[in-house]
Amino acid sequence: MSTVITASIRNILSSSLPSVEASKTAIVEALAANLAAEGPDQSSAQARTTAMLLVNMLLEQVVHLVEGRQPQNVEIYREEHRLHAIDERHYTRFAEALIPILRDAAGTSLPASAASSWRNTFGAVVRWMQQQNPCLPFETIVSNPWRGDPKRGYGRQPHPPSP
Repeated sequence: MSTVITASIRNILSSSLPSVEASKTAIVEALAANLAAEGPDQSSAQARTTAMLLVNMLLEQVVHLVEGRQPQNVEIYREEHRLHAIDERHYTRFAEALIPILRDAAGTSLPASAASSWRNTFGAVVRWMQQQNPCLPFETIVSNPWRGDPKRGYGRQPHPPSP
């Protein structure tokens, strides 16, 4: 899975953004159900809050990326996730469920390549958010090797070498 947000991926995100935004409620509900199925430590209210926070973060960051900007408000998301105890297991469940849920929620209006582009972007944004130094350029972070599960496309990246 590619971790670089290329111009091609930005175009796919841009063209699929209206469909995803229109399906936001269905996406949040489906992701919340998926997170709630995780076990007794995740109530349906907590799962809905987690799903809403993650979907909102993803949508906001996709807008920034489509506009050619770097992710914004990283510190706010990092703190918000800490306060709501959102961690790697939530990111994992979210990423694993995202492709089938996007396809179901958006239906035929979402091209097949779009769902994987959204998941790849989610992984890149999570890595960006988890960085010790969020001032590094986004493209530097997403194009360097990192630690994590490469099949899932996210995890903690070692600090990039100093310039």
